[in-house]
Amino acid sequence: MLEYRKFRCLLAGDLKIEAEKRLLEEKQDLKADVLKIGHHGANDANSEEFLMAVAPQIAILSVNRANIRGYPAKEVIERINKTGIQLYRTDEDGDIILSICPSKYKEF
Repeated sequence: MLEYRKFRCLLAGDLKIEAEKRLLEEKQDLKADVLKIGHHGANDANSEEFLMAVAPQIAILSVNRANIRGYPAKEVIERINKTGIQLYRTDEDGDIILSICPSKYKEF
Protein backbone atom coordinates (compact mmCIF):
# COMPACT_ATOMS: atom_id res chain seq x y z
CA MET A 1 0.00 0.00 0.00
CA LEU A 2 1.38 3.37 -1.04
CA GLU A 3 0.04 6.20 1.11
CA TYR A 4 0.49 9.92 0.60
CA ARG A 5 -1.50 12.06 3.00
CA LYS A 6 -5.03 10.67 2.54
CA PHE A 7 -4.31 9.16 -0.90
CA ARG A 8 -3.91 5.36 -1.05
CA CYS A 9 -2.74 3.18 -3.92
CA LEU A 10 -2.63 -0.59 -3.58
CA LEU A 11 0.11 -2.18 -5.70
CA ALA A 12 -1.04 -5.80 -5.91
CA GLY A 13 2.00 -7.10 -7.81
CA ASP A 14 1.53 -10.84 -8.41
CA LEU A 15 -0.92 -11.26 -5.52
CA LYS A 16 -3.15 -14.27 -6.19
CA ILE A 17 -6.61 -15.15 -4.89
CA GLU A 18 -5.24 -17.26 -1.99
CA ALA A 19 -3.30 -14.27 -0.65
CA GLU A 20 -6.25 -11.95 -1.32
CA LYS A 21 -8.39 -14.23 0.87
CA ARG A 22 -5.82 -14.09 3.68
CA LEU A 23 -5.81 -10.29 3.60
CA LEU A 24 -9.60 -10.26 3.68
CA GLU A 25 -9.69 -12.77 6.56
CA GLU A 26 -7.17 -10.67 8.51
CA LYS A 27 -9.50 -7.68 8.11
CA GLN A 28 -6.72 -5.61 6.55
CA ASP A 29 -7.71 -2.09 5.54
CA LEU A 30 -7.51 -2.51 1.78
CA LYS A 31 -9.47 0.60 0.75
CA ALA A 32 -7.56 2.52 -1.89
CA ASP A 33 -8.16 5.27 -4.42
CA VAL A 34 -6.17 3.38 -7.05
CA LEU A 35 -5.52 -0.34 -7.51
CA LYS A 36 -2.72 -1.71 -9.65
CA ILE A 37 -4.44 -4.91 -10.80
CA GLY A 38 -2.71 -8.07 -9.63
CA HIS A 39 -0.92 -10.65 -11.78
CA HIS A 40 -1.42 -8.72 -15.05
CA GLY A 41 -5.16 -9.45 -14.93
CA ALA A 42 -4.81 -13.23 -14.72
CA ASN A 43 -7.91 -15.13 -13.60
CA ASP A 44 -6.04 -16.53 -10.56
CA ALA A 45 -6.15 -13.03 -9.05
CA ASN A 46 -8.51 -10.08 -8.66
CA SER A 47 -11.50 -11.80 -7.07
CA GLU A 48 -14.77 -9.93 -6.88
CA GLU A 49 -14.51 -9.87 -3.06
CA PHE A 50 -11.05 -8.35 -3.25
CA LEU A 51 -12.10 -5.69 -5.76
CA MET A 52 -15.08 -4.79 -3.58
CA ALA A 53 -12.89 -4.55 -0.46
CA VAL A 54 -10.38 -2.27 -2.16
CA ALA A 55 -13.16 -0.27 -3.83
CA PRO A 56 -10.85 1.89 -5.94
CA GLN A 57 -12.02 4.67 -8.21
CA ILE A 58 -9.31 3.73 -10.72
CA ALA A 59 -7.65 0.44 -11.63
CA ILE A 60 -4.44 0.18 -13.63
CA LEU A 61 -3.66 -2.98 -15.57
CA SER A 62 -0.09 -3.50 -16.77
CA VAL A 63 -0.05 -5.89 -19.73
CA ASN A 64 1.43 -5.91 -23.22
CA ARG A 65 -0.50 -6.41 -26.44
CA ALA A 66 1.27 -9.59 -27.53
CA ASN A 67 0.93 -11.40 -24.20
CA ILE A 68 1.52 -15.11 -24.83
CA ARG A 69 -0.35 -16.07 -21.64
CA GLY A 70 -3.56 -14.43 -22.77
CA TYR A 71 -3.63 -11.74 -20.07
CA PRO A 72 -5.82 -10.11 -19.08
CA ALA A 73 -8.48 -12.76 -18.51
CA LYS A 74 -11.89 -11.91 -19.90
CA GLU A 75 -13.44 -12.78 -16.52
CA VAL A 76 -11.23 -10.26 -14.69
CA ILE A 77 -12.18 -7.48 -17.10
CA GLU A 78 -15.85 -8.39 -16.58
CA ARG A 79 -15.40 -8.28 -12.78
CA ILE A 80 -13.75 -4.86 -12.98
CA ASN A 81 -16.45 -3.51 -15.30
CA LYS A 82 -19.18 -4.92 -13.05
CA THR A 83 -17.87 -2.90 -10.10
CA GLY A 84 -17.84 0.37 -12.07
CA ILE A 85 -14.12 0.94 -11.51
CA GLN A 86 -12.48 3.12 -14.19
CA LEU A 87 -9.91 0.86 -15.88
CA TYR A 88 -6.72 1.98 -17.63
CA ARG A 89 -4.65 -0.61 -19.52
CA THR A 90 -1.11 -0.26 -20.80
CA ASP A 91 -1.90 -2.43 -23.84
CA GLU A 92 -4.67 -0.02 -24.89
CA ASP A 93 -3.75 3.28 -23.25
CA GLY A 94 0.05 3.17 -23.38
CA ASP A 95 2.08 4.65 -20.53
CA ILE A 96 -0.03 5.52 -17.51
CA ILE A 97 1.18 8.38 -15.34
CA LEU A 98 -0.46 8.99 -12.01
CA SER A 99 -0.21 12.46 -10.47
CA ILE A 100 -1.43 13.30 -6.98
CA CYS A 101 -2.84 16.75 -6.24
CA PRO A 102 -1.66 17.54 -2.68
CA SER A 103 -4.49 19.98 -2.01
CA LYS A 104 -7.07 17.23 -2.60
CA TYR A 105 -5.47 14.97 0.01
CA LYS A 106 -4.80 17.38 2.85
CA GLU A 107 -3.67 16.00 6.17
CA PHE A 108 -5.90 16.82 9.12
